[in-house]
Amino acid sequence: MLDYFGDTNWNAFESGWEAPLKSAIESILDLSNECFRELKDFKIKTVYYGYNSLPKLIFINGFLQKHEKVDDWLKAVNQKFSKNTKLHVDWDSRNLNDFSSELQKIIKFGNSIPKSIIDLWYVAYMNAQKAGIILANEILKKRNNSEYIIMGHSLGSRVAYYAAKKLAENKFNRLHSMYLLSGAVGIKDWESIAKIVKHRIYNFYSKEDNVLRYLYRASCACLSEEPIGICKIDIHNRKVKNYEVTKYLTPYIDSSFCLHMCFKKALKDLLKITE
Repeated sequence: MLDYFGDTNWNAFESGWEAPLKSAIESILDLSNECFRELKDFKIKTVYYGYNSLPKLIFINGFLQKHEKVDDWLKAVNQKFSKNTKLHVDWDSRNLNDFSSELQKIIKFGNSIPKSIIDLWYVAYMNAQKAGIILANEILKKRNNSEYIIMGHSLGSRVAYYAAKKLAENKFNRLHSMYLLSGAVGIKDWESIAKIVKHRIYNFYSKEDNVLRYLYRASCACLSEEPIGICKIDIHNRKVKNYEVTKYLTPYIDSSFCLHMCFKKALKDLLKITE
């Protein structure tokens, strides 16, 4: 792994209180180098072939959902978008085999989240921007008249945001709409995206999403704004529709699914309120 901070002389850290400092600096360097590395694990896969005349749906999973099956997306959109082609974006979002216990830790400890989880989140947070730019470039390469609908959950919404920003810079005019679930991206600077979206930007958020609240604040302490997953997108534009959807999520909460992970399970219900 490349060291972007130059060579470090560890001879100065030999004993006593210096050891914890050495460990902390090593951790920071490893994390920083990880964030700077090129994003190689990125794939777009067609999971359902529909009519070419209809907008193509792009699904983007969030934190620790890499390689996750897309059955939940497909089931949720089957009624409203049954004949649309559907694509799944698989990106490096820091996969763990079983994150359910970690989610409960975040809810339990609040701001005292284990550092291992914060580090995983932060790397995924940085990778989301890279993935968004790659996604936009792939869309721009397509020399066709297809329109696109982007759906993202959690950090998947962050991927969607940066993809849309890149498309806006290129004056792309075939972004039909965006559906953002518990979005881990800021509430401001959506004006350029709203200009190119043909239909709507739907922001589904919950003020009770403590997983997103604590993770976002813990890893992005330098940011003053809240994420769109817990409040409204902060622009006045008729294309932007904000929905506080806690009441639609609570019926799906159980011992294995906290509120943050219920957005996709409730998506079929959420789509109905947009009609």
